[in-house]
Amino acid sequence: MTMDPRRSCFDSGDAGSAHRVVGSTGRQDQGSSLTDSATACWTARVSVSLDSSTVERRGSICPSCGAVYTDRDRTFCHRDGSPLRLRLREPRHGLPIGHVVAGRYELTGVLGSGAMGTVYTASRSADGRAVAVKVIRPDITGDAATRRRFLREAQAASRAASPNIVTVYDYGHDRDGTDYIVMERLEGESLGDLVRRVGVVAPLSAVELALGIVAALRAAHAAGVIHRDLKPDNVFVTRNGTVKVLDFGIAKMFGESDFVTRVTTLSGAGRVTGTPLYMSPEVSRRAHALPASDYYALGVMLHEMLVGEPPFTHESALLVLGMHIRSRPQPVTQLRPSGEIPADLEALILDLLAKDPTARPGGADVYGRLRDIRRAMKSAALATEKSPRSPPVAPAVLPAKRLVPWIVAALVVASAALLITWWSWW
Repeated sequence: MTMDPRRSCFDSGDAGSAHRVVGSTGRQDQGSSLTDSATACWTARVSVSLDSSTVERRGSICPSCGAVYTDRDRTFCHRDGSPLRLRLREPRHGLPIGHVVAGRYELTGVLGSGAMGTVYTASRSADGRAVAVKVIRPDITGDAATRRRFLREAQAASRAASPNIVTVYDYGHDRDGTDYIVMERLEGESLGDLVRRVGVVAPLSAVELALGIVAALRAAHAAGVIHRDLKPDNVFVTRNGTVKVLDFGIAKMFGESDFVTRVTTLSGAGRVTGTPLYMSPEVSRRAHALPASDYYALGVMLHEMLVGEPPFTHESALLVLGMHIRSRPQPVTQLRPSGEIPADLEALILDLLAKDPTARPGGADVYGRLRDIRRAMKSAALATEKSPRSPPVAPAVLPAKRLVPWIVAALVVASAALLITWWSWW
């Protein structure tokens, strides 16, 4: 496959079945001096050769949620913040239902598809176990960088084993040229879909979800893996409430050089990795990603869960990067002044969003603080439920023993009155 080098300024972002809608506040005053003209490369009209057939670009498409834009000046998706890519007429590809991958995984249905590939439901022939099979698009198997990222996703998820990270059972290259990853099949919804559905998440629920994400990050970092693209669409909430972190496609192993994508800036070719809405200041400056970079993304996600949108939003990806570097996030209690959000939770979010990665709390600290916040919130809720209520005021009633003398006195007076009346008649 040959492709114009201007194909994409951001060439990142896998596409799963889930998508996320993020409202934009248009807070241009928080941005840097960068301008939209710096991203003119997004509007280049190109042609791509696919197996002797030409597919012409028609607008832009979000690789995460599939939203299509015809506006040539738009640079990234207003729904989930993913950098837009060239929209191509859908090529003829895909595996038929019933196809057996690697001789042992029979495809039974389609869960979703996106820019990199398709995720199928499948049955493992050995034991009939239901699994999910992610298959790279045949028309992009010739792209070495894409195949490397696809393989990296499987390697990183396998290396960072945790109950809060999606389990990878198998991966490889089939004899027919199909690259595949076999994963546990999950039932539920992405965190992005959850936030879109409910608008804002209850503080206690947000803390519970964050604890699962932190558990996944601690396991990944302990295994020497940095996620680098943590966002709501890459977090899955199962039906029983278990949190699963997905998509390690652009993960970085400790000690490796950054596997990056490129963006044209005012100063020329630069490097960024991840999704702008959730990108840390150091990565926005094109520095190496650190474990603290993942925790910055967690701070962004907590902010979004509690108020409904990330701390920095704009239609220009470059302006969002500038906000991460220079702008201060607005405290969540100012955006949701209902008194529901504990001060300790707000303080943790602001610490996670620190510009200096060395000033952010580490995994153990974050986990401990979240656990303490959860305990305090549950205790407060329990105390409220068990708080004594004032009993109803009963009417004043004298005991029967205390009434006897008064009754006797009343009878004596009445008898005396009758006696006097009778005497007067005589």
